[in-house]
Amino acid sequence: MARPNLTAVASPAPAATASAPATGMAALCDALDAQFPERSGVIRAIARAFLAGEHVFILGEPGTGKSLLVRCFSQALGLSYWEHLMGRFTTPEELFGPLSIPGLQADRFTRAYQGYMPTAEVVFLDEVWKSNPGVLNTLLSITNERIFHDDGKVVPAALKTMVTASNELPESESELAALYDRCAVRLVTEYVSDASAFLALISGATPTVPNVQVDFAAEQTATRAVVVPADVFEAIVTLRYKVRDAGFKVSDRKWRQIVGLVKAAAHLEGRTVATREDLECLEDVIWREPSEKTAITRLIQEVSNPSAAAAVKDLDDARKARASVPKYDAKNPTAFFTAVAGVNRDLTDIAKRLASYTVSRKVSAAIAEVDAIRAEVRKLTTEAAGLPT
Repeated sequence: MARPNLTAVASPAPAATASAPATGMAALCDALDAQFPERSGVIRAIARAFLAGEHVFILGEPGTGKSLLVRCFSQALGLSYWEHLMGRFTTPEELFGPLSIPGLQADRFTRAYQGYMPTAEVVFLDEVWKSNPGVLNTLLSITNERIFHDDGKVVPAALKTMVTASNELPESESELAALYDRCAVRLVTEYVSDASAFLALISGATPTVPNVQVDFAAEQTATRAVVVPADVFEAIVTLRYKVRDAGFKVSDRKWRQIVGLVKAAAHLEGRTVATREDLECLEDVIWREPSEKTAITRLIQEVSNPSAAAAVKDLDDARKARASVPKYDAKNPTAFFTAVAGVNRDLTDIAKRLASYTVSRKVSAAIAEVDAIRAEVRKLTTEAAGLPT
């Protein structure tokens, strides 16, 4: 299929742009990084969602700090916050307020919604998919159009961003798919894995709201003003075809949301003009299931940064090589050392390729992880040989 020429609809790239200093939102992200170990990517993805006015879904086990992080964001930004634990028997009254007694006396079905979801700027719904589809479908208008219906009257809602969380995914073709599609940003949180980060978690103080000044309205205005050049629009079109050809389904609504999130990524980096590298933020947008992330990341990198795409593949190969190392068997040591020798050769080749790529965040991160894998394999070999570590 022929691809459209966007020259007529996309703004041309300015001849030169200067990086702006770090914004208040960026400073807030740094402050939250210091308090939430191993949540840097999640923090910045949530920040982009706030800036773009989009909704978030977080997949993760209980106790990973999801609601605490969202509360800290909301309070630091000066936004009103409301949360609710969803369940099988959740009713619309719990979300939108009870029916007004005076209204009933006047034969009207109006709600006393003050203090409930319609008046909150940030909403956190935990265990969202445990609720019944009928209740969740009442959220479609408030999440998309920012309105709700009260006794036939259309009432504007204060909602800016809704964050949903669950330890499970909705059934892709179920009645929940419409709400899931409205969650433009999708994240996965896992328990802290690094030993030093875990020590900081259990020995440090409970995270508090950072004392960072953020003019949120001004930041959103600046985000909307970010210029998306023609080459970035062309990259998004190219990515759309790559994603479709690879068999992934992405709605037209989400592609419109993507432009706003790309602007937010650029603004968070202190720039007024988006670049192809900003498309990396879409790694937290396009997937429907976590198992799709690796393939989608490669497609994004092929468009935004070919060297980074190669680095992602090389890193995946390095992880597979590490996983192929057998356990040491004293009765057959030859099998172990033969396998390790092959893995070391593969890891050396991967490291050489990574060193030849154009430097970027993805490439640097891949180099660091491959170096760590090589060090781990060396340690296993040293221990098996009985040498001092």
